[in-house]
Amino acid sequence: MITFWVSILALSILLYGLLCQFDPGIGILLRFAREESRLRAPPRPIAPIRYGNGMWVIAAGIVLCVAFPVVCASLLAAFYVPFLLMLAGLILRRAAAEHRDESQHLRRLWRAAYSGGSLVAAFMQGLMLGALVKGLIISRGEYSGDDFAWWSLLAVLCGGGGLCIGYAILGAFWLARKYEGDVRTAA
Repeated sequence: MITFWVSILALSILLYGLLCQFDPGIGILLRFAREESRLRAPPRPIAPIRYGNGMWVIAAGIVLCVAFPVVCASLLAAFYVPFLLMLAGLILRRAAAEHRDESQHLRRLWRAAYSGGSLVAAFMQGLMLGALVKGLIISRGEYSGDDFAWWSLLAVLCGGGGLCIGYAILGAFWLARKYEGDVRTAA
């Protein structure tokens, strides 16, 4: 039975990584667009894809908490700060995507919030992945490291170098595939 749950968890994480990560990549790229109109259009057409593919991370979280509660508790204890920062980035992205067209005066602020939220969420995901690769201190089924044991050179390189750049490349490929003209050139 454990093989079934591990397979479902691995499939959910894989599908989340493959299908959903061009969206934060587009947000990261949005910060580097030289002209306001070049990459202004993309967040609207990706909204249905974002909502549909976001279910994979929810499925992975549910499977992790229900099938492996000790692992879930250990991971949440180890990654309390990066997990909260990742959630804050995701919430900021969502709020910026919903409110960016409401006010002409706040358009730049919402654009910066969307881009910043994408960057923070991607960086924190990479930071947690790097810390997992490096290894966590677990004894008797509980996390026994300090509050900032997840901060290391490998974790920062995975977060900043690996995932942020990787997501930006995925976003650029998606934009180049779906758009023509200025958006494709900017991507």
